[in-house]
Amino acid sequence: MSHVKAYTVGGIGSQPGLDNVVAVARGFPIALDHAGSERIKKESPPPKAFQAEGDSKAPAAVAAASTTSLRAEQARAVLITRLLSLMNGKTGVRLQVAEFLKELLNQNVVPALPAADDATALDAVADACKGLGRVAGTSQQLDAALEAAGISPPGISTAERAAVGNGAAASAGVGSLVVVGAKQLLTVVTAIAALSCEAAGAQVSCRGLLLQLLSQQDDYCVDSCLCVSRLQPPQLLSSQSYGWDAALQPTTQVVVHNSS
Repeated sequence: MSHVKAYTVGGIGSQPGLDNVVAVARGFPIALDHAGSERIKKESPPPKAFQAEGDSKAPAAVAAASTTSLRAEQARAVLITRLLSLMNGKTGVRLQVAEFLKELLNQNVVPALPAADDATALDAVADACKGLGRVAGTSQQLDAALEAAGISPPGISTAERAAVGNGAAASAGVGSLVVVGAKQLLTVVTAIAALSCEAAGAQVSCRGLLLQLLSQQDDYCVDSCLCVSRLQPPQLLSSQSYGWDAALQPTTQVVVHNSS
C-alpha cells in the first residue's frame, strides 16, 4: 500500500462514507489532517495537566482474552470509526491518542476487541492506549507487538477513557462492513440472475453488471462474478464476448469464496 494515497481523516467539511470505513478496515492507509490535528491540540488539556489513570482498571483486556473477539477486519473498522469521531468532534482527547490509533491502523497492529456491546469493545480500545490486551487473531500480547513496531502507547486519562468509550462506534464500524458487503452481494446476485435469464433466452444483457463488478477492484466481487462460469454454459461466458481479455484468460474458472 506504500504507493496508495492515504485517506485523510479529520479534514474540514469532509464527509466520510461507509466505503471509506470499509477501505481502511481492509488495509487502506490513513493520515491525520493537519488543521484537524492542530484543532485537537488546542481543545485538549495542556500536557502538564495530563494525569494517566491507574493500572487497576483493565476489564476489557480481560474480557477480550476470555471471550470471542472481533475479526481483525472488524476491529480495524471499529478503530477507524472511533478515530473519525475523535478527529471531527470536540472530545478533549489528546492528539497523541488519535496518532496512536492511526499508527495501529497503518502498521496493522490490531488489538483484540471483544465481540460484545459497544461499551466493552470501546473499553478495550482505551486499554490498548495503555498497551494492554493482545493482538487480534493471535495470542501475542499487545505491548510486545507495539514495541516491535516502534509504537509507544500514549496512556489514557479517566476523561479520555470516557470519551473513547462513549457512543456506538463499534456497532457503526462493524455495521459498515455488513452494509457494504450486502450491497456487493446484491450486485452479484443481480448479475447471476441476469445471466440465468439470458441463458433461458430472455432478451436481457448482463454485460454492464459484470463489468461493474470487475471495475470495483474488490477480490470478493471479482471472484463472485467469475463464479458464474460454474453456473452457465461456457459459450455464454467467453472472455471475448464480455470484454475480459485484458484481465482474464478465457479458461479461467473461479469458485466463489467467502472473504471472511
